[in-house]
Amino acid sequence: MINITNPLSHNRRKIQLTGTSTYVVSLPKSWARKNNVSAGRQAIIAETPDGSLSLRLDEPPKNKKEININLDVLKSPIEIHRLLLSAYLGGFASIKFFSSAKINPQTSVLLSSEVKRLPGFQITEEKDNEITVQDFFSPNNLSIEKTVRRAHTFSFKMHEDLAECLFEGGQLHRSIIEMDGEVDSLSSLVLRQATEALSDSSRMQAFGMLPHECVHYILLMRNIEKIGDYARTSAEKLSKEKAKMLPKDAEPLQSLHSLALCAYSEAVGAFLESDAAQANKVIMKISQGIADAKQPNSHTPHNFIYDGIFRTMERSNAIAQLAITRSIKKNGQ
Repeated sequence: MINITNPLSHNRRKIQLTGTSTYVVSLPKSWARKNNVSAGRQAIIAETPDGSLSLRLDEPPKNKKEININLDVLKSPIEIHRLLLSAYLGGFASIKFFSSAKINPQTSVLLSSEVKRLPGFQITEEKDNEITVQDFFSPNNLSIEKTVRRAHTFSFKMHEDLAECLFEGGQLHRSIIEMDGEVDSLSSLVLRQATEALSDSSRMQAFGMLPHECVHYILLMRNIEKIGDYARTSAEKLSKEKAKMLPKDAEPLQSLHSLALCAYSEAVGAFLESDAAQANKVIMKISQGIADAKQPNSHTPHNFIYDGIFRTMERSNAIAQLAITRSIKKNGQ
């Protein structure tokens, strides 16, 4: 495949006009020979989002990457988790775990649980000493933007459920913890999608993105994941908190929490729309909200809730800043 990062593309070639409407440019001979190019063979030319052209030969897709992992050399569940996640993020479509002896039930259950956290992955075969995991995810079904929107929806709902428990006397929802798992899974998926796009220009074209946009989405997803973590941490601490929240403490906290959620939603919207004006409004709203907020006493029973809210606003501010950068890159302002 030819793209602007290939050293061969630095060769200057004159464009020739054949007839009145056909433009012709020759291919580098060394590249043509290396790829067995012959007369009559078809090639696909596509325009990239930055206006340049990429060319690749029309041929069946290469076999997807496979990897074998020896369980005998893995000493702990965390090592299995790290290798599985690394293979997932690395774009491997088939992962075979094998052992010289029968795989114990604990390892089988662990692998099954870990695989369920990775969108698109399924265990397709289990033998006494072998477990095969395959990727059934189709990038055509879910773009990076759709993945991010879904993650934002989950993390926002987590904070709404937390507020219901705090201010309306509702029961602490188990769903907060479950939704945090969904956000983590989607975060892994975004990282995988962006990594594959950065290493495969045809995938980049399919997403309609440029390299710096992939990086922006990775940074956005990290902030969304952290905001979800704050809701989960607060929920877990709240479940252990015995002291009831007094009405005089609840009102200012509720107002601050609403402001934080509003700023979060608007910041993500500004990013997705590349709206610098909206992003600046969000930053001003957050600055004013923090300035007006009454700092809690360090001995306040629910001080950890304030901490989660302030951290959410800090992350929302970072998303808004990212939206401004994205707008400048996209609009050339």
